[in-house]
Amino acid sequence: MLELPGFKGLRKISWKNISSGMIVISGVRLNNTIPPELFNYPILNAGIIYEITKKYHFKDGKEVVIAEVEKGNSPEKLAISLRTVEKRLQIVNEFRKYILQKKNLLSEKIEFKEIKENRIINSDYVVRTESITNLFNSFEVKLKGFKTPSIFNKLSEDILLIDIFSKSIIKKFDFPDDRQIIIHLVIDYSKDMYESKYLKETIIAIESFKKLVLDCNINMTLNYYGFSDECNPLKYPLSERDMERKGRNFSSFQKKILRFKKPNTINKVILISCGPPDDFVDAIETGGKLKRGGIDYSQIMLQKIPLKSTIEKWKAICMTCSGNQIVLKEVELLELALLEIFDLYIGNLTLANKILVEPVFKEFVNPKVISKNSNEEQKKRVIKTFEFKKL
Repeated sequence: MLELPGFKGLRKISWKNISSGMIVISGVRLNNTIPPELFNYPILNAGIIYEITKKYHFKDGKEVVIAEVEKGNSPEKLAISLRTVEKRLQIVNEFRKYILQKKNLLSEKIEFKEIKENRIINSDYVVRTESITNLFNSFEVKLKGFKTPSIFNKLSEDILLIDIFSKSIIKKFDFPDDRQIIIHLVIDYSKDMYESKYLKETIIAIESFKKLVLDCNINMTLNYYGFSDECNPLKYPLSERDMERKGRNFSSFQKKILRFKKPNTINKVILISCGPPDDFVDAIETGGKLKRGGIDYSQIMLQKIPLKSTIEKWKAICMTCSGNQIVLKEVELLELALLEIFDLYIGNLTLANKILVEPVFKEFVNPKVISKNSNEEQKKRVIKTFEFKKL
């Protein structure tokens, strides 16, 4: 999610061995502050090295930690990449702080006290018996028993630039990969959604979702769709008045996604709705095409106490699409639930593309050793004496 390609990693060297193309990460402080020439981790060149050495008179044996640029990479381009990563790092840290604050604020309410330590999608705030998880059409997770990568890992800790340089961010935080995904976010604009205030809460929730998808990642694309009797693509920012509010035809958005899906790319649909489809038979037929088209699907259904007939229709749609489902009881939790569902999806996608390598360490590979005093038979070289043969 916060990779910085083109760098070898970190190592410690003496100041006398410093050279162009390196970045000083730590080890240089004057009066407990970093020299101004080294602010923002500049990529060193001969001029900067000369000025610093002349100005501060570092000893030849002084050790510093540096990040090296890989051969063949332009220092100028990497400097631009570095600035970009710094900005994204700030955005990701701010986003994670916001999520932590949101969870803490909600957990202060008696009815939401479980949120602080648990995921909403695994809590009693959803109708657990109707949850459908871990069904995908574009990939398969073969690694079992591994923790799913998540942006929610260690929310209380800031990510540091040194974590990215050293590549320790992978093990320390275990974030999901930033992969090319087209997200089709579908919003129910029916009369029911508007009158129940669910539409208003949905638009608020999408603010945070947009930050996760577009600001924290650079390879993902987010498309918006609104549907009632018909489906139309929407433009951000969204409004409750973007569409005429009538019925709820699921097949309208399914057909639109089949039309706008991008081939040879992962397409992910997330639907937010509050009721059963008016066109159930058509929705079942078209939903099967989403599955056969390799389009991944999730739906969040908003209802405090859904009717049995409604749940049965939701479940039938979800299973036909070979997708995932949660029935959320509290619309106030939609913002976090939407983030969690997508986070779990890209975490599973990361696992599906992970290559498991068994590490082999030399100190644990013991060659067979036979002692000189061993009683085991040892083959000896037999030398035959030379003999003349009679002709």
